[in-house]
Amino acid sequence: MIDRIRLPMENVKENGTMKNYEVETPKNITIKGILSLLMQSIDEKDDRSAISLGMGDPSTYSCFHTTPIAQQAVVDALQSDKFNGYSPTVGLPQTRRAIADYLSRDLPYKLSSDDVFITSGCTQAIDVALAMLSHRVRTSYSQGHASPFMNFALRLGVLKFDTLIFSRRKIAETAEKHKILVIADEVYGHLAFGNNPFVPMGVFGSIVPVLTLGSLSKRWIVPGWRLGWFVTTDPSGMFRKPKVVDRIKKYFDILGGPATFIQAAVPCILEQTDEVFFKKTINILKQASEICCDRIKEIPCITCPHEPQGSMAVMMKLNLSLLEDISDDIDFCFKLAKEESVIILPGTAVGLKDWLRITFAADPASLEEALGRLLEKLHEKWSSVKKQPYPAMYSSVFGGIILDPAMMVIPIDDHMVHRGHGVFDTAIIFDGYLYELDVHLDRLLRSASKAKISSPFPCSTVRNILIQMTAASKCKKGTIRFWLSAGPGDFLLSPAGCPTSSFYAVVIDDDFSQHKDGVKVITSTTPMKSSMFATMKNVNYLPNVLSIMEAEEKGAFASIWVDDEGYIAEGPNVNVAFITQDKELILPSFDKILSGCTALRLLQLAPKLVEQGRLTSVKTADLTVEEAKKAAEMMYVGSTLPVLPIVRWDEQPIGDGKVGELTMALSDLLWDDMVAGVGMQRIPVPYE
Repeated sequence: MIDRIRLPMENVKENGTMKNYEVETPKNITIKGILSLLMQSIDEKDDRSAISLGMGDPSTYSCFHTTPIAQQAVVDALQSDKFNGYSPTVGLPQTRRAIADYLSRDLPYKLSSDDVFITSGCTQAIDVALAMLSHRVRTSYSQGHASPFMNFALRLGVLKFDTLIFSRRKIAETAEKHKILVIADEVYGHLAFGNNPFVPMGVFGSIVPVLTLGSLSKRWIVPGWRLGWFVTTDPSGMFRKPKVVDRIKKYFDILGGPATFIQAAVPCILEQTDEVFFKKTINILKQASEICCDRIKEIPCITCPHEPQGSMAVMMKLNLSLLEDISDDIDFCFKLAKEESVIILPGTAVGLKDWLRITFAADPASLEEALGRLLEKLHEKWSSVKKQPYPAMYSSVFGGIILDPAMMVIPIDDHMVHRGHGVFDTAIIFDGYLYELDVHLDRLLRSASKAKISSPFPCSTVRNILIQMTAASKCKKGTIRFWLSAGPGDFLLSPAGCPTSSFYAVVIDDDFSQHKDGVKVITSTTPMKSSMFATMKNVNYLPNVLSIMEAEEKGAFASIWVDDEGYIAEGPNVNVAFITQDKELILPSFDKILSGCTALRLLQLAPKLVEQGRLTSVKTADLTVEEAKKAAEMMYVGSTLPVLPIVRWDEQPIGDGKVGELTMALSDLLWDDMVAGVGMQRIPVPYE
């Protein structure tokens, strides 16, 4: 973690680029300050043009020029020679009246010019609001100090994520309940292009007093004109009380407002700008946001939790675990600036460490170019993009598919976590198909029934979730693992405190191929599970873990369990199969062990070798250790194998100690079924 940002002269190379940098503590970082340092870090020898996606100022791009009406209004005001002097500290009367009329269009009541105070941009309006509140200018609203949102949420007793998503009315009602006012920064007002329209917070001014802050800068694309407003949208009149009004005016008496001729142009700008100009801006922003989000989807180490439905910027989560030689978001942005001449704002500058803020208010071609450089840098130069081993997860607790690894969690009080009260299963993703999903899903539900766990969804919904999650992961080869749990609740032994069961699933990106080399196994000395637990796919795998650890300690791949009657059972997480000297394929009876889905599929496919005369029969039966060790061939059978030859058992060779021909023939049958089998064994994944 870099702790401070400074730029002493000794850190600047002769060509003006930076050798080193230190990061200030987050409270001292400013957006413009860090963007300035990023610009200084660009390599002057880079022939490519620098592209800044860090500052919300699209005015440099020709596609985002302001309307000629605004330009002419300023020219007319300047040439009139009427507005070369000082304006009243609260603003020109006609400007205040025009802004009141403009904002009243969207309100159920009329504002007066006395409600409006002109500021030098929206930033100054924010300064005034915070300064006024810090002096506790109040009537019955007693707690006026500003506080971060999460602190606010904790003070209100907000404990669950879903309750942080407030409706506009709920915000107003919550503020009224706790006797606090609402400050609404609406500088991006009307720049909405998603499903949700812009609704000013002042609509709820009759419920709670609202300070509405705004400016011309974003909607008219003139951030350099520095024309903003501070408006008391308060029909109940709390802000009209003499002490409050006097306090506000005193602040404005010591402030420098915007240029007088800019103020004078405002009435014409607000009244005469047509909807065609606004719609053009919205359409370009919408197109640019789609370009931004679509390109970011190609970068595994950057995720966009919520695609924008308005504004000019989007927050992206940076996954450092997938990057090499990157310490944090600031390090990422400085290296990107220095090596690719692309400026992105590190999230630390806005209080979100290891996030990025990307401004998409740019010419679409420049945006494509900048994001292309970012993608090229990650793939080719940083060797970064380590493959994300878990590209997607589903959680019924969160109620959706999760792509951010940091959010892939299971609650600690889930009964499966601390009591082992859960079942699971695994299916294969092979070349973009889910192999034997329905069979594995049926077994999961049977196991859940034995474990007295009810699914929160019907089987068809669970199936659809698994398919959609796989599609979202973009994984073409790997596995999906899925769990049914008694759910979160408390830490007691009984699940009575768990209000509902939970369903979780994860995609595991993995590359596997057909096994052609044999392995060594041992007989496990770890007691196997009782038949009740061995025949359900439960999460209690401690015996399995100890069994395979024992094998690894003895230089073997895995182990073989023998039941209490001396019959062959299974491996630690796979079935086992034998080819006898008489060319019979025998799998141990499933009475006391898990009936593996792949083993059952092998029993369905193996008769093809009987038809060819290569096998004499296919069956399940009880086998003693002595009988099994006399087999001509031996193999493990499991979902991710699907067949693994075994050539040695407890230092004794199986057959001639080599991989058997029939073992590989059975492996080919299963492999071909995975690659090109017909029917419902292979379900195509609907990737976008």
